[in-house]
Amino acid sequence: MSVTERAIGARLDRLPIWPYRRIVLVLVGVAYFFAYFEGVNLGVALPGALEAFDASLTVGATIVSITFWGAIVGSLLSGYVCDRWGRRNGIITAVLLVGVGSVLTAISTGVVMFTAMRFVAVVGGAAATTAIATYMSEIAPAGRRGRSMAWSVIPAMLGFASVPFIGLALVPAFDNGWRMVLMVPAIGTLVFLVGYRWLPESPRWLAARGRAAEADRIVADAEAHVRATVPGQLPPVDPPQAAMLDAGADGGRWRELVRAPHLRWTALFSLIWFGIQIPIKTVMGMGVTLLTEAGFDITTSISLTIGMSVGVVGGALVALAVTDRWPRKYPVMAIAAACGSMLVVMGFHPTNLLIVLAFGGIGAFIGMSAPLLHLLTAEHFPTRIRSRGCGLVSTIGDLGGIAGPWVALGAAAVGGFSGTWIVMGALFLSLCVPLTMTRNTTRASLEETAAERIDDPADLQPRPT
Repeated sequence: MSVTERAIGARLDRLPIWPYRRIVLVLVGVAYFFAYFEGVNLGVALPGALEAFDASLTVGATIVSITFWGAIVGSLLSGYVCDRWGRRNGIITAVLLVGVGSVLTAISTGVVMFTAMRFVAVVGGAAATTAIATYMSEIAPAGRRGRSMAWSVIPAMLGFASVPFIGLALVPAFDNGWRMVLMVPAIGTLVFLVGYRWLPESPRWLAARGRAAEADRIVADAEAHVRATVPGQLPPVDPPQAAMLDAGADGGRWRELVRAPHLRWTALFSLIWFGIQIPIKTVMGMGVTLLTEAGFDITTSISLTIGMSVGVVGGALVALAVTDRWPRKYPVMAIAAACGSMLVVMGFHPTNLLIVLAFGGIGAFIGMSAPLLHLLTAEHFPTRIRSRGCGLVSTIGDLGGIAGPWVALGAAAVGGFSGTWIVMGALFLSLCVPLTMTRNTTRASLEETAAERIDDPADLQPRPT
């Protein structure tokens, strides 16, 4: 890591407020809203698509599983594009893929086209998640990093939460309502393209690529914005003292992620994301379908998942309150344990109320983990390979998403409807173990958290409030 990058990071981290125009958060929020909407809308559209294409539940599971390979491609693509050509270009690429893929999925005339175009949309959604997490972790000051990420994620959770309501409004009312639901993310692409020019590039990435003058200009603008907003002098610059390695302007390489000292974080976060994606992607892709197969009609099935919509918003608001106060891993562990317990109980007593509460718990986990865990992951890798690191562990995690529908079908074959949810609950409970092994990165400088020569990585000293 170059001295310039450390200096840029130190100048950013001392700023006491969000140092950019609000339009930056708005644009990131728009991208996140429709990326998450795209990630969930298949759940309410799939029954209609299977009926229109005269396809079976097994075909539905195949569609969900195959299109999740798009998440693998998207994560890897985002990791490469963001580290090679910039965080801003990574976000723009992702948003375009979401829009184009969504429109083509909606107008599909058969299973093959539907699956292929859904694949494209999922590539964009996964790429957007990785790119935005990397971007927000780098442009926000250390003391505001958690809250800034949480604010940007709230629109994502609203996008997630809106799906069943939009589904209830469109699917039962129109013969092609399921197609309308699939086309909604294209609206976000159009809005984003109108305003994307207001997004600044990550100054940390610019500095790491040897573009110090551009990085200095963006940080100087940020400092000027803070001076105009907050009376008095800016805090003094406090350059990080952690020992660093000089990466030079050429950036990092994929192979660094599977070598010491980063291998331990690659392995640990891969395990965490793999364990998360099995239940999350199963519920997102097949939750409504599993309920209809258990005997509920489509309207009731969608209605029972509304608890997830409430949960994601509530979880995001809790994350906003705790993210810069406590180590990020502890709230994630708490909600994983609570969510897992509810799913196990629901498995033994699958009443309508418990189904609503269990879906609410899943939503709360998604709402809390979206800002906290994505940010925690990004904070464990240095700038030159941060997006690659996030992309690689997301890719390995997405293998869990691919396996998820088949795990659900296998659990259902052995234990019926109840068996599926008991297995999903056990997976949530198991996440607490690897989460305990992550660092405390709250309020710490990115340059400190990503240092290769820290002897004791278990905890870092956070900056004072």
